[in-house]
Amino acid sequence: MRDYKIKRILIDKNVRDTPLVKRIIKKAGEVEVKEVLLNRKKYSVATSFTEGKRSILLTDFPGSFVKPCPGTGKGYLCCGYTVINQPVGCPLDCTYCILQDYLGPSPLILYVNPGKIIEQLEIFLGKYKNRVIRIGNGELADSLALDYLGDFSSFFVSYFRTKKNAIFEFKTKTDEVDGLLRLPSSENIVCSWSLNPPPVISGEENFTATLERRLQAAYKVQEKGFMLGFHFDPLILYPGWEDDYEKLIEELFTLIDPSRIFWISLGALRFPPSLKEVIQQRFPHTKITSEEMIRGLDGKLRYIKPLRIKLFKKIYSLIKDKAPDVFCYFCMESPDVWEKVMGFSPSSSSNFRKLFEQHCRKVLNLK
Repeated sequence: MRDYKIKRILIDKNVRDTPLVKRIIKKAGEVEVKEVLLNRKKYSVATSFTEGKRSILLTDFPGSFVKPCPGTGKGYLCCGYTVINQPVGCPLDCTYCILQDYLGPSPLILYVNPGKIIEQLEIFLGKYKNRVIRIGNGELADSLALDYLGDFSSFFVSYFRTKKNAIFEFKTKTDEVDGLLRLPSSENIVCSWSLNPPPVISGEENFTATLERRLQAAYKVQEKGFMLGFHFDPLILYPGWEDDYEKLIEELFTLIDPSRIFWISLGALRFPPSLKEVIQQRFPHTKITSEEMIRGLDGKLRYIKPLRIKLFKKIYSLIKDKAPDVFCYFCMESPDVWEKVMGFSPSSSSNFRKLFEQHCRKVLNLK
C-alpha cells in the first residue's frame, strides 16, 4: 500500500494473552502498543480519522460475524451477497468511502476470536446445503490490506476450499497478495479488485495500489490458479473519463484471461447525504460532490439516470467487446437501467440471486 504505516496497536485487556494477539504484535514490528479497557458499546479510543486509520484495536467480538450484505432494496436489485465482518475498518482512505460516515473515526479492528467465525459459518452454511452461497469479508474493510498482520487469506482459504456450496471472495484495492500466493488455489476462492483509471486512483483513492500494481497482482493470482473478479465501482464521471476507462479495460484484458474471471460488477458513484459534508470537510480538493446528483429511491445521492445510463453503456460495451461471455451485473441498480444497458433485467432481487447462482453452478460444474 502506498505510504501507509500502522502507528499503534491497542489491546483489549481481556485478550492480551491470546496466541493470535502475540503473533500480530510480533508481525507489526516497532509500533506503540497500549492496553485499553473498552466500553463495549462504543470503541471510543480514536480522536480523528487520521489517528483511527493508523491504529489497530485487537479485541474479541461477541456478536454475529456472518450477515447479509446491507443492500438498500427499495427499487434496486440486490444480488444476495453474504458478508463476514472481519476485519472492520479500512486503512485505505478513499474520498468516497461510506465507512467514514458509518464507522466514523474509530480504530481499525481485528477480532481475535476466529473460532467463533468457524462456529457461525458451520451453522450458516449448514442451512444452505442445496444452495451456492457467495460470501466475502470486504464489506467493512479492504480484504487484504491488513493480511500481513491478520493472515486472513490463510484462514479463509483453508476453511472455504473444502466447502463446495460456498464461494469466498477477497475484495481489494491493494497488491497485497503474497499471503494468497503461498496457498493452494481453489476454484471457489475469488480474489477481486476494484478498478478505476489512474486519475481517479491518484486523486480519490489514497494509500491504494496503482492500477498497474493491481493488475500485476491480479495476473499473479490468476497464474496461481485462483478465480478473479473485478468491480468497476464506483464509476466516476470527470472530463476525459471515456478515454481513460477505455485504456483501463484495454490494459485489463491484455493481462487477464477472460475465462478466469468469475464476475464483473458495475456501479456508479453513490453515497448517503450525510457523507457529503464529511467528504467536503476531509477532502476539500475533490470534485466528486459537485456533479449533478439526485436522491435515489434508497435515499442515497446518485448521478441522474441519463448520466448513469451513458456511463454504464460505455463501460459495458467496452467489456463485452473484449470478453463477450464474461458475467456482468449491476450493484444496486434499478430494473429499467438493466434493460437500457444490458437488454434484460432480473424480474426481482430473488430472481437476480437465482440467475447468479446458476452462473456459479456452471462455473464450478455443480448440478
